Amino acid sequence: MIGLRYMYPAGNLPLRYEFSAGAGTAFMMKQGPEEYGPFIDPSETRTDTGFGTHIELLAGLNYRLNQTLAFFLNGGYHFTRFYSDYIASDASGFQISLGIRYTISGRGKKLDVY
Repeated sequence: MIGLRYMYPAGNLPLRYEFSAGAGTAFMMKQGPEEYGPFIDPSETRTDTGFGTHIELLAGLNYRLNQTLAFFLNGGYHFTRFYSDYIASDASGFQISLGIRYTISGRGKKLDVY
């Protein structure tokens, strides 16, 4: 996936408003018991795969403790369309991400005052 992210400072706090958009390809693998008409055979496994397109728009907050460590909360909508006869074509919906971001490279550089 390729995307863009924009961060805007929220006053004099180490808090940033974060907006992002991305697009790319998606891959899904679905496994389950083999079906023969109305009958299910649990002794055999059926594997279906599909590729599709993925687009997402997110907005959130990023609280930076220092140049290395930050906490984030993002929410938004993603749209995924698969091109397969055996996988549902529309897997879209809302998503929420909460986590910790750790910077591996770029430490010690003058990025900002935090």
